[in-house]
Amino acid sequence: MNIVPATTLKTISLCIPENLLNELKLLANKKDVPYQSLLKMFLAERVQKELRMLSKEMVENS
Repeated sequence: MNIVPATTLKTISLCIPENLLNELKLLANKKDVPYQSLLKMFLAERVQKELRMLSKEMVENS
């Protein structure tokens, strides 16, 4: 998976439920990665999945 280089990162503020953050931190700890890195990996995976699905739908509907 490609995480973009630090020079192209954008800082954002994100409000998520506290229990979700705690669960993310637990998973990150088990995987021995920083929780923010794990969140970026999860987001990147989901965005790519959604884009593939969208592309497939567009091909099927054309």
